[in-house]
Amino acid sequence: MAVVLAACAIGCPESAAIDIGTAASHRNQRFEAWGSSLAWMGNELGRPTTNPMRRTQIVDMLFDQDNGLGLNFLRYNIGAGQNPAGPAITRPGAAMDGWAPSAPTDISDPSTWGWDWDADQTQRLVLGMAIERGLTQIEAFANSAPWWMTVSQSSRGNPSTGATNLDPDNYGIFGHYLLEVAEHFESNLGVHFHTLAPMNEPGATWWDGSNNQEGMHIPVGGAQSALVREVGQQIIDRGLEMGLGGPEETAIRWSVNSYDNWDATTRGFVSQINTHSYPWGGGSDAADAAALVAYNQSRPEGPKKIYATEFGTGGDSTPLSGGVTLANQITSDLNNLGAAGWTYWQAVEDNNGSNWGLIIAPFDGANNSFDTRRQFYVMKQFSQHIRPGSHILDQADDEVVASYDPRLGATTLVITNDETASVDTRTFNLLDQTVSHSRVIRTSDSEYYQALGGATVSPRGNQVTVSSPASTVTTVQLHHRPNLIQNPGFDLDGAANGASAIPGWQSVGNVAFDTGSDLTGDGSGTGRLETNSAENTGRLFQTSIGDAGADLTGVAFQLSVDLLLQSAGSANYDADAYLALEFYGADDQTLAHASADDFQTLLEPAYGINNDSHTDSAYRTYQSGRFVAPPGARYVRPVIRFDNVGARSSDWSFVDNAYLQQVHPEADAKEWASTGGGDLTDHSKWLTHASVEKNSRLYFGTAITQDAAVTLDAAEAVTGMTFFSDHQYEIAGAGALQVGAIDATALIDVRLGGHGVSVPTELIGATELQVLTDAQIEFSGGFHVSGQRLTKLGAGLVDWSTGFKLNGGVLVTYAADEATLHFGSDAVLDGGLELLLAPGQVLGVGEQFELATYSSLSDTFDTIILPSIPGGYAWRVDYGATALTATVINSVLGGDFNGDGHVDAADYTVWRDNRGAADESALAGAGDGVNGVDGGDYLLWRENFGATTTAQSLPASVPEPTSLMLAGTLGIGLLELRRRQPRKRTRATIAA
Repeated sequence: MAVVLAACAIGCPESAAIDIGTAASHRNQRFEAWGSSLAWMGNELGRPTTNPMRRTQIVDMLFDQDNGLGLNFLRYNIGAGQNPAGPAITRPGAAMDGWAPSAPTDISDPSTWGWDWDADQTQRLVLGMAIERGLTQIEAFANSAPWWMTVSQSSRGNPSTGATNLDPDNYGIFGHYLLEVAEHFESNLGVHFHTLAPMNEPGATWWDGSNNQEGMHIPVGGAQSALVREVGQQIIDRGLEMGLGGPEETAIRWSVNSYDNWDATTRGFVSQINTHSYPWGGGSDAADAAALVAYNQSRPEGPKKIYATEFGTGGDSTPLSGGVTLANQITSDLNNLGAAGWTYWQAVEDNNGSNWGLIIAPFDGANNSFDTRRQFYVMKQFSQHIRPGSHILDQADDEVVASYDPRLGATTLVITNDETASVDTRTFNLLDQTVSHSRVIRTSDSEYYQALGGATVSPRGNQVTVSSPASTVTTVQLHHRPNLIQNPGFDLDGAANGASAIPGWQSVGNVAFDTGSDLTGDGSGTGRLETNSAENTGRLFQTSIGDAGADLTGVAFQLSVDLLLQSAGSANYDADAYLALEFYGADDQTLAHASADDFQTLLEPAYGINNDSHTDSAYRTYQSGRFVAPPGARYVRPVIRFDNVGARSSDWSFVDNAYLQQVHPEADAKEWASTGGGDLTDHSKWLTHASVEKNSRLYFGTAITQDAAVTLDAAEAVTGMTFFSDHQYEIAGAGALQVGAIDATALIDVRLGGHGVSVPTELIGATELQVLTDAQIEFSGGFHVSGQRLTKLGAGLVDWSTGFKLNGGVLVTYAADEATLHFGSDAVLDGGLELLLAPGQVLGVGEQFELATYSSLSDTFDTIILPSIPGGYAWRVDYGATALTATVINSVLGGDFNGDGHVDAADYTVWRDNRGAADESALAGAGDGVNGVDGGDYLLWRENFGATTTAQSLPASVPEPTSLMLAGTLGIGLLELRRRQPRKRTRATIAA
């Protein structure tokens, strides 16, 4: 399923194949963030007069993680406010609220400052909407100190060109202002700033009041150093989990100069080097980037992470001038600067004729319309496919960015052809991966993030050829995990156009399959959604993806397709289309969650497609969310459906090139960012989350490059932990972990690799412990359930090798052929064990489940709660030498002649007293069923002696009753055996 992207035209082909490796030796920086500044677009879009529908559309476009730009980083502007005496800031959107807007009676006494904690509701509204959509990281920054702190008494700058606008005597109170705001956000708004940049383009001399915006010149050298040291020390003194960013100069070359003019002590306060990437003021090309990298690496205080925190460009004419400029700068900053984060100035810009901005909207207080620029689609070529957590790869072509995403199992190539006439053709050799599925997407002067089908891949899957026409940006996504979809190209395989079923695919409602709009170029076919009538609704789907014996619990999946939503002016697409996943139990028929709509993503067409003057008929790539299979799931069902067709829809929609794969969710927690181990309480090791609440969850991911010890020497309370790394994390030290919350269910999620916790761990609330297939976690420092409910999910192993105690709690696990729980010999099982079945799971006589393993065990559960099963069946629970098992048996236990559920000496008495009877009516239906009461019934009793239908089997020897004397002493012998091996009685019950 491949297409030839372009014929080799003027510029044919590149001279040598480009090697692409994904192993550690080929990886450069780990990428963390795509972002934008919130000033001034947030100030404008957040106005109460702004059209709420347009505001929501724009925020979705920018921050939707699945089908928007997927921005996960914002720079929040701590405003300086304006002097009411003027001069006023009149630039649209640029007049920012100050948090202490009026001049205090005593500038040196913060208690006299008139704080306005209701300020800046506009930016805060948009910030909250972004967090709801997946924003994970925020940097606070200041363009100026509050106007009443400045030399000129104006936040616009100092009219004396080149003169500072902040007296050194006010550095301390400026720092106090910034950090009071930061702490207000943390404590009162639940919003956390990961970093703070107290200066913005401070070395620039154009902050002279003429720019009609906030700005403040701080001279390079001693003045900048003094301010950085002051703010950095205040952060330390307050104990804030916040880093300091700088120098934030206009161009990379200027940032090198400013950073070099700071002393080592000043640089020591900085956790992140921030630089803008504009070509002005010296330059921001590859050589400038290399100079900053070299300088950073050479510093005795150690290299710092680098973020490119601002770039913007105008231009949008044919060919793709502004977009190519944007793509070239992103490519250089990722390849040459080693940027771990990249930020566009402000994604939404006023329609002032500059053509800056990814989206143009009138900053008029209403924002009833907007225009999506080509730069938006170019940005999406990068940001939607090089996701946070990806590793930028070392390769030889300076027009290519290559990355590998371990959570997706995919390699991404973004290729910029900035020539105006020639076609570039490149071949890529994959050194350590093969391609299972591919997508090609392009933006040009006539293509807007347009899907072009699959790439040209060699038969062995390890070589890819891509042609890039002039003035284009092309993204090639190469997936390495199997496509779980059968017939992803919708091959009709001889079926007639309009067929309701083809190999692999089924349909319900107003959908069909035909060859009329095939994307993949092989004429195979497409799925057809009949979105041309208000009464229509329908769905395409596949079944039987999974296995009744394979536990999918916790496994994440993502469905992606190429979809054509047609628009022809006023007759445009107007329906609701969804990509959905449904999860089913062991029978592939019983839903494993409440509703079929639980896991679905609504697809919005490319913005502008529903404009009455717009015509569009192009495939674009859409993807579902990364949906995690619920407990008990055994099968996953991909669904493409539509409903709610509006009156204006008058044409069909088409789908092609479907791909369903296993993925892992992106980090939605405080994420370990160090390449090695370190102190768990050292905030500099973490990438903290924008939501204060989520910073109590810990994510140990792929940042480490080798096995790492994370030390904990004090008590630490967390609401969850995720482990996702081939390298081992070991949490060790003299401290202790508390996991859970009083009013929520905590999650310990082990997704990849084997990891260890050797500090004491205690649950303080209901907790789910999820370990995926082939993953493992060991708790070797003690694990106390402390009366809580602990649910083990997933097919991977948890090993409580030392110090496990239930303390009256309940341990819940799902039935499996092989146990996923292992106990050390000192486990104290003073609580309950509950066994659950997968939805739709059908049991048979003789079916046995291993509930737990151990090398030896000195204790048993107080209670065992087993699932209810149909009449005629019962459970038998056995503590074997190395495993605890539960077996489905006939409800009448052979040898239980008195029907009390136990095969014991009393049953022997019944057999003895009725021996020779012609029928077995006296044996409660527990005999062998033939020849009356005879020796066969005795042999059955002897075989099952000690067994129970509802309780554990005791390890007892069965005496051979060859004489009445032996039979008479049988009861005494059994009592003596129990005294020699005292054990708690286990009481097993059947759940109602």
